[in-house]
Amino acid sequence: LPYNTAVSLAWDGGSKLHVATDKTYFIYDIATKATEGFSKTEGMSDIGMSCIGYDKATSTTILGYSNGNIDLYQDGSFFNIPDLKLKSVTGSKNINSIRTIEGYAYLSTDVGIIVIDLERREVKENYEFLSNGQNIAIKEIAFANNKIYAATQKGLYSNKIDTNKLQAFSSWTKHDSTRAFISIASIGNQLFVTGADSLFELKNNALKFVYRSDTNTTRIDAGVDGLWISESYQKLFSGKSKKISTSDYSVLDSFKISGYCKQTLQTAERVVWVADELNGLNIREGIGDPYGVVAP
Repeated sequence: LPYNTAVSLAWDGGSKLHVATDKTYFIYDIATKATEGFSKTEGMSDIGMSCIGYDKATSTTILGYSNGNIDLYQDGSFFNIPDLKLKSVTGSKNINSIRTIEGYAYLSTDVGIIVIDLERREVKENYEFLSNGQNIAIKEIAFANNKIYAATQKGLYSNKIDTNKLQAFSSWTKHDSTRAFISIASIGNQLFVTGADSLFELKNNALKFVYRSDTNTTRIDAGVDGLWISESYQKLFSGKSKKISTSDYSVLDSFKISGYCKQTLQTAERVVWVADELNGLNIREGIGDPYGVVAP
């Protein structure tokens, strides 16, 4: 099975990493270094995965596809939720990212936010963002300060998690409506959002520019003691991971990989895992230590 085109990864909080590739899904056991792979032959409903998520409360892996299809993996079995795939929508249905909280999966898609009840295995709610009658693509969401923040193709928005008005776009607070954001992450009470190359922090409900990448930013992720930025050098067929200080925004650490860097995830202190679109799953241990490809 082709494991080299890694596009997304999720940590279960223990010894396992869940990794999505273009056509397969595999589980890598950090302790035993064993890899267990799946494809349509083993129960997946589709190909063309775009992102992955993991919920600790229900021990469920959520697989998101570029055509809107959704698979849940739990206890060795797959369960399909084709609601978005079958929905009549003009344009893209891509699932861009997945966040989980307390047994619910929040899927950021090109047609809005989809909330899945993982215990019931069903769609609970849909939040559509509309501008001039057109859907605003939701790239990613984050939770902070009892609020849900949405990084979108047309700005940054927030709402209280416990409000009953989440389905009404008019109830969301608009922090910015002009920039095209691609990723968002929270570290403690700090919230960061990035565009194609510019990183901002939301402070006092206003966006403060804090860092600019010298190439294409693909994603940001919260680390143990810093913010990780994934970058891709398309013309050079390589990528870079950078660790940014959340206090003075300086670069604390960085390392290159030999493929397109899609996501950087710090699972424990001094251990970093990278989803690499050309080589698969990468690991880097410690400051200044070499990294190595562990899959395929």
